[in-house]
Amino acid sequence: MSAMRMWTAAILALLTVQSVQAEVPLRNVVLFTSGVGYFERSAEIEGDSATELALKTDQMADLIKSLVLVDEGGGRISAVTYDARDPLDRTLKSFSVDLTDNPGLPALLNRMRGVPVRVKTASGELTGEVLGVEVHERWVDEQKFIECALNVFSDGVIKSVLMDQVQWFEPLDEKVRADLAAALDTLASGLDRDKKTIRLNFAGKDKRRVRVGYMLEAPVWKTSYRLVLDEKGSALLQGWAHIENTTDEDWRGVQLALVSGRPISFIQNLYDPIYLRRPVVQNELYASAVPQLYGGAVDSIAFGDESDVFAEQEFAAPKAFAVGRAGGARLRRQDAAMAPAPAMAPAEMLRETVQAAATGRETGELFSYPVDEPVTLPRRQSAMIPIVNKDVRLEKLSIYNEGADAKFPLNGVEFTNTTGLFLMQGPVSVFEDGIYAGDARLNDTARNEARLLSYAVDLASEVKPERKSAPERITSLKAVHGVLWVTRLYEDTTEYAVRNKRDKARRYLIEHPIRSDWELVEPAKGVEKTRDLYRCRTEVPAGKTEAVRFVERRNVSQSIMLSNISTDNIEFYLRQSRISSALKQALQKLAGLQAALAEVRAKRVDRERRVKEITDEQNRIRENMKAVARPSDSYSMWEGKLVQQEKELDRLRLEIEELRADEMKKQGEINDFIAKLNVE
Repeated sequence: MSAMRMWTAAILALLTVQSVQAEVPLRNVVLFTSGVGYFERSAEIEGDSATELALKTDQMADLIKSLVLVDEGGGRISAVTYDARDPLDRTLKSFSVDLTDNPGLPALLNRMRGVPVRVKTASGELTGEVLGVEVHERWVDEQKFIECALNVFSDGVIKSVLMDQVQWFEPLDEKVRADLAAALDTLASGLDRDKKTIRLNFAGKDKRRVRVGYMLEAPVWKTSYRLVLDEKGSALLQGWAHIENTTDEDWRGVQLALVSGRPISFIQNLYDPIYLRRPVVQNELYASAVPQLYGGAVDSIAFGDESDVFAEQEFAAPKAFAVGRAGGARLRRQDAAMAPAPAMAPAEMLRETVQAAATGRETGELFSYPVDEPVTLPRRQSAMIPIVNKDVRLEKLSIYNEGADAKFPLNGVEFTNTTGLFLMQGPVSVFEDGIYAGDARLNDTARNEARLLSYAVDLASEVKPERKSAPERITSLKAVHGVLWVTRLYEDTTEYAVRNKRDKARRYLIEHPIRSDWELVEPAKGVEKTRDLYRCRTEVPAGKTEAVRFVERRNVSQSIMLSNISTDNIEFYLRQSRISSALKQALQKLAGLQAALAEVRAKRVDRERRVKEITDEQNRIRENMKAVARPSDSYSMWEGKLVQQEKELDRLRLEIEELRADEMKKQGEINDFIAKLNVE
C-alpha cells in the first residue's frame, strides 16, 4: 500500500513538473438576484498545462460544489487539488503534545512526562526527564496556598523544583520540539484568512481552448429607474443596474450579464473533512472455567478415528480457497461494473448547457440582461450600468385609496411595459415637465404588463367616502328535518364623492377593499379586481364632483332547531314576505300544537302550585295544633280543615298525573311533526 502511494506521488510530481503554468483570465461574469454569481475563465493553451486559482477560505465550499472544467480540444482534465482543511482540534490532537485545550505550564509539563528537558531556575539549570507536576497545599496563618512542583529524574536522582522558580524550560527531544512548532503553526493558520490555492491540470496536445466556470456568493444586483413625463403624454423610462465587484480581482474587459429570477441556491460545506462517529465495541471477556470434580471410571468409551478429523480439515482447506477465488472474481466483476462511462464530448456538454439556459429564459423563469460592451471594474468598486432606455405608453391619473390617504388621492400613472424587457423591481424617480415630481416603487413587471405608479399627493383633488348599511332582509325560509334554515341578505354601500378642483378634466382610479364573503353588485362593469382590491375608473370634469358607488351584498344562512323555536319567533317568520304558503301552513300548525302543549303545561303547573300551597298550609296548621289542647274547639277546627285539604290533594295529584300524560302525548306529536317536516 505504501509503495502504491509512493508511485502515485511520484507520478503527480512528474505531471506537475512537465505541466506549463498558464494564465486563465476572467472572461464572463453572470450576476443573479439570488445572491450568487457565475464566473467563467477561458484561455488558449498548448500541450500539458496547469493553472492556479486563489480564493478565500469561505468561498471554497461554493467552488467545490459548482466547479465546471471543459477542455474543448479533446484534452483530458486531471485531478483538481487543493489543501485539505482538517478540523483544528483534530489536527492538534495528532501531535505528541496536545495543545487543544490551551493548557497551562503545569498541564503542559504533565503531558511531556518522560521527555528530557533543560530547566532554568533561579539557582541554576537542571537537566533530566520529566516525571510530572504535583500539587501541594501550604498553610500560612490559616490561609491556604496551592503550590505546584516539577519533579525531574536527573542523574539517577529525583529532584523537585517549585514552578514559581522555573524561568524557562527547553525540550531536548527533537520530535517533541518539532511537534510543538507544528502545533503552534497550526494554531496560527487557524487565524489565517488568506486565500486558498486550487490547482487545475490539463493534459493534451496542440493548441486548444479551456474553460473554467464556478459559482460564488455575490451581492444581489439592484435596479433603479427614472420616468420622464412631458405635457404631450409621452414618457421615457430609463433603468440602471447597480453592481458591485466585491472580489479580490479586477474585472478587465469581462462580458457581463445580469439575470433576474429566483434559482434555488444553497451552501453545503464540502471543504471541511467530515468524520463519521463509529461505535466502540468492547472485547468480550469470559471468566476462567472452574475445575470440575468427576466420579470414578465407567465402561470404556470408543473414540472415533482421528484420520476422519484430518480428512475433514484437508477437505475444508481447498473449499475455503475456492471461496476466496470466487470472491476475487466477484471483485473483478464489480470493478468492471464501476468503470467510468465514456466521457461526454465537451462541445456537446456546452451545447446542452446553453440550450438549458436558453430554455429557462424562454419559459420566463430567468430573465437576462446581457451587457453589450465589455465591462472593466476594479476590485472593491461599484458601478451603474444602463439597461433600459426606451419610451413607454402611459396614462396620467389620480389614484385614491382610503388606506393611503383618507382625503387626497395620489398623483400617478398607469404605464404599460412596452420596452420588450422584463423590468425587475426597484425605485422609480419621476420627473414631470422638467422638474422632480416624486418617487415611486415598481414591482417585477413582465413584457406588455400594465402597472400603476403613484409618486405624489394630489392636492388639486379631494375624495370623501361615505358608508351606509341597508336593513337586513330575509330572502328565503325552509324547513328540513326539524331545522328551520333562514337566509338573510346584508347590503353595504360605499359612495366616494370625487371633487376635481383643476381647470381641466381628470381621470381617477378608486380602489376599494375586497371583503371575503361579500359580492360586488355595483358597479356591474368596468371594475378591475386584484388580490385585495377593486378598482374603478371615472373621469371628472373640471371643477365638478362625481360619485362612485360600490354596493356589496352578503347572504348569511342561520339554522334554528324547530324543537326550540318560540311562538313569538314563529309569528315573526309568518310575517315575512318570502315565506311559502306550504311553510306558512306548517308553521301555523306547529304554532297550534305548541299552543295546545303550552295550555296543558300551564294547567299542570297551576295544579302543582296549588299542591305546594296546601302543603305549606298544612305544615302551619300542624304547628298550631301542637300549641292547643286536643279536646278544644280550635283543635277540632284545624283537624277538620286538614281532612278537607287531604281530599283536595288527592284530587290535585290525580289531575297532575293526567295532565303530565297529556303533556307527553302532545310533545310527542310535536316531535313527530317536526321530524317529518320538509318544506321550502
